[in-house]
Amino acid sequence: MNKKTLLAGVIVLAIGIVLFSMGDQFSLIDNPSHLISEFVVGSFIIGGLLLFAGIILLIYGALLPDPPIHYDNNL
Repeated sequence: MNKKTLLAGVIVLAIGIVLFSMGDQFSLIDNPSHLISEFVVGSFIIGGLLLFAGIILLIYGALLPDPPIHYDNNL
């Protein structure tokens, strides 16, 4: 398990969930302006891509081993 990649995957996944849910909440407005509708579409697209990237990072971090630690004692 690569812990750095897992941490990065959790952070990216959390940001994607927040963006996707913000877009969902703004889409529930009855009379949205043009700017809000563009924000909704953009946050759905970016949030969806970040969700996908977070899931890939979690899988990659779970499969990838930690890098070996080499101590240089020949000083």
